[in-house]
Amino acid sequence: MSGVTRVAAKRLADLLGIDETQVIHHALRELAVKLGRYEVVAATREVTELKGMFGLAKKSVSIASMNAAIAQRGSAAR
Repeated sequence: MSGVTRVAAKRLADLLGIDETQVIHHALRELAVKLGRYEVVAATREVTELKGMFGLAKKSVSIASMNAAIAQRGSAAR
């Protein structure tokens, strides 16, 4: 593997108009897209920035169905 220097991260941050931490977060998100895996964590960004990160839903589900799935997984974890 090759490394990315702090200088490169700073140059990208300046080019994109964001800070170095955001550059790293963006790079990790891009890697997650390539790997087909997402890990959602609490963030300090606007919810509108999520648009386009997850693609279109393969099927629609109701809130009741989501709640039932959450409850089932929660009870299975005990």
